Amino acid sequence: IGKIVYLELLKNRMTFNELKYHLPTFLLFFGLASFYWRKMRIKNALLRLEGNTEFLKSISKVNKWFNGLFVLVCAIVVFYSFFNGAYNFLMLPIEALDKAPVNNFGVTILNVSLIWVIVTQMNLDLMLFRITSGKIDRETLRKIIVYSEKSILLGFLIMLIGIFVTISSVISLVATVAGIAVYYFIFIRKVNDNTPHTLMF
Repeated sequence: IGKIVYLELLKNRMTFNELKYHLPTFLLFFGLASFYWRKMRIKNALLRLEGNTEFLKSISKVNKWFNGLFVLVCAIVVFYSFFNGAYNFLMLPIEALDKAPVNNFGVTILNVSLIWVIVTQMNLDLMLFRITSGKIDRETLRKIIVYSEKSILLGFLIMLIGIFVTISSVISLVATVAGIAVYYFIFIRKVNDNTPHTLMF
């Protein structure tokens, strides 16, 4: 089975010329699906939690970290796609992982991350529509925001892993490790753990 999967990945491999256009296009759609869509939904919700400053600070800190990581990923992809010589010098590619089956597996992970984010966003919109059709209290809204952030950030982590596997480099590895660290130490430990988990969706 492993050999069959390997041969399929090899047969359907994406060349550099294909990747250099595919990756920027992917990031455009991923950015719209994850950041812009989420921002439009959460902006008004956060205004209703204005008094909960500690919670808002934690959410804001997580968002700033992941926004920074997304900018770093965009820089990695731009250098890879359009300034390959500078990419080889600045991003420190890991040549041992630059193989067609590995790269194509990375593209598959990227596709999964985009589908994850889109499905999650649609599910959250539907959930909010059902809940906000009636009166919603601040604590319920707080739980929804945490659930929303957790789901989207998981999709972001999958994307970071996909970028590292597709165009493996020391910098993309650092970005992936940083994303996992921020998700666990700032979001899970400071935000998620301090939120009751009694809300059922």
